[in-house]
Amino acid sequence: MASKAALQRIPTKTKIGPYNWKIQEDTQMAYEFGFWGFTINKSKTIKIDDRQSDTELPQTFLHEILHAIGASYEILSFGAHTVEEGKPTDDLDRIASALLMWIRDNPEAVKYLQSSD
Repeated sequence: MASKAALQRIPTKTKIGPYNWKIQEDTQMAYEFGFWGFTINKSKTIKIDDRQSDTELPQTFLHEILHAIGASYEILSFGAHTVEEGKPTDDLDRIASALLMWIRDNPEAVKYLQSSD
């Protein structure tokens, strides 16, 4: 179960392209679909299940952000997961994990990307 402090660090909104997305805790919806997070394109809402560990939250958050980027920019490969024999066959989870590690390992590069100069 995620700590209250970890859950409070998750932003409640984000802007992706021309869209404003809401980010909410929602144990029930994620549970019904069997995911730690869930992205609802129509309402521009990301739901995060609080029953995961503090270390899993950032990866789930970034994973759902990638789904939202896919929806906002019509990147079809960032949409719904493809599954064969009960296992995901798309790369979105691996992309989220790799990107999160890169962001954490390279704060100066992230700072550079955030600059407007």
